[in-house]
Amino acid sequence: MQPDELLDTLVGTGVLEPTAGGESVAVTAEFQELVEETETTLERRESLREELEARFDDPDALDALAALGEDDLRFVAQYCALAERVESLSHDDLVRTVAVLAQFQGTPPRSAGVPDPFLPVGGEQLPTLLGLTRRAVVYVWQEDCEPCDLVRETLEDLLDAPEDIALFAVYGPAWAELLYEEFDVAGAPTTLFVLDGEVDSRLNGPHYPESYEGELETLRELA
Repeated sequence: MQPDELLDTLVGTGVLEPTAGGESVAVTAEFQELVEETETTLERRESLREELEARFDDPDALDALAALGEDDLRFVAQYCALAERVESLSHDDLVRTVAVLAQFQGTPPRSAGVPDPFLPVGGEQLPTLLGLTRRAVVYVWQEDCEPCDLVRETLEDLLDAPEDIALFAVYGPAWAELLYEEFDVAGAPTTLFVLDGEVDSRLNGPHYPESYEGELETLRELA
């Protein structure tokens, strides 16, 4: 689902609402209450897996959500509440939208150097988001970085909101330790090509567009 269409859908279904000035949007109290109720329900079930099976029939999504519930039940509750409220969203749409909703409830991640249509996320969100997506590209950037500008332009030329690959961007200096420990990222720009939560390949620094095209093609071809 395209960003503008998604925003209209979230407002129309009562997940988001315009702020007082009408210049932005915020998560509605009604949806926040639904998330709280859903989390309570999930906590009380003897089997999280059985509760999820009653809600979803995608086996890959079930496995990922059940595993995630042990570490981040709040995310699972938000995912379930969103799926209940907006039935038209795919699994990948739900994952990305929960990440977006988190930005309305805390400090938004830096986005000035993020390529369209990448989603800016905090580094602490990455393990969860990558664990729930089949294929993803992660772009790590920093400010005042000419190589980062070159990579951003290349990625914008090559990628236009693909439905089969999740796109995330992280501001490297804010998450340097986590990025190094979790993903062996030592600097920016770095582009990670991720399959089932594991880094399959990477490009450090700027490269010719053909290099990115080749990595994207390989990522799509992997079973």
